Amino acid sequence: MKLPRLDKRVTIQYPVKSTNTTGEEIKTWTDLATVWASFDIAVARGYFSTDRTIDSQSVPVTIRYRRNFNPEWRLEYGNRYFQIDGIPVNPNEGNRWLILPCRELLSAEV
Repeated sequence: MKLPRLDKRVTIQYPVKSTNTTGEEIKTWTDLATVWASFDIAVARGYFSTDRTIDSQSVPVTIRYRRNFNPEWRLEYGNRYFQIDGIPVNPNEGNRWLILPCRELLSAEV
């Protein structure tokens, strides 16, 4: 595997569920760590939401290996958010990099 160019700072966030004053469950996001990452070439694709097609970006993101990575987490990059959209890949079981299959979230999904 070619060495990734880890030139972007992203924040790994995890969900925290709590209850508001009316008893509704709400989800907030808490920062876990800020790490260097590489965004690979985005592959545009469409998916269906209700009765219309919305464009999203499928983006493989590479970070240094983390043993405790949970696919329910998300990445924050500036004012953009990326949901992990599958199981992180540990190339050749080398424990050097993790490739995270991500999908950029639209503002309505954040």
